Amino acid sequence: MVANIIGAGIFTTTGFQAQDLGHPGWIYLLWAVGGVLALAGALCYAELGAAMPEAGAEYVYLRRTYGPALGFMSAFVSLIAGFSAPIAAAAKSLVRYVRPFVPLLGDESARLGPISIEDVAAMAVVWLLVAVHLRGHRGGFGFNDAMTLLKVLGITDNELLEYHWGDDWMVWDAVNTFTQRGQHVEYNLTSEGEGRTRVRFDIILDLAAPVPRFLIRRAKKIVLDVATESLRKRVMEKYAS
Repeated sequence: MVANIIGAGIFTTTGFQAQDLGHPGWIYLLWAVGGVLALAGALCYAELGAAMPEAGAEYVYLRRTYGPALGFMSAFVSLIAGFSAPIAAAAKSLVRYVRPFVPLLGDESARLGPISIEDVAAMAVVWLLVAVHLRGHRGGFGFNDAMTLLKVLGITDNELLEYHWGDDWMVWDAVNTFTQRGQHVEYNLTSEGEGRTRVRFDIILDLAAPVPRFLIRRAKKIVLDVATESLRKRVMEKYAS
């Protein structure tokens, strides 16, 4: 149940919810209500499974309750939209999140015939998961458990940042998280004459778990790009006014 409920939607739509609702408490409330509904559905499925112990899940329940026509319609919709569409959306979302670390995935000109390289990567992810599950149910169960743990950590491992800033500098520190024992970042601007400004960006990480070096380098580049773009906007707004 946890693996099914915590999916791509939580990681891709929460930002839109935060923008519309305006307070994190409402988001947690929605998650809590959704969790109660999901638990109720899981209990219903458990009772139905105990009463009708056959392979086929809702197809069996609808066929035996309402007849074979509705059972077939349910299975057909699940095949075309109920399962296939969420799998495609989840694979696409995963590739979108990986794109900042693999610039090639964001290159619109990189294509394999009529298919973008991003879609090719998403399809490769789906077939990789198929290969994992074809190796046996034990390997599939272990993989699902590991992915579920990562997803739970993704929504529970929050960072609280403490900011200090001035006209030409900014400092922030992060408190302890699951992946980091600490984080210290300094951002300084130094004027070097008319029309020239030196930007110095320092980041110190105290990691609580091993992280590949290329991820750290890429994350630093992303943060620096965001910082310099924000600086550029501030300068342009200043001269525009």
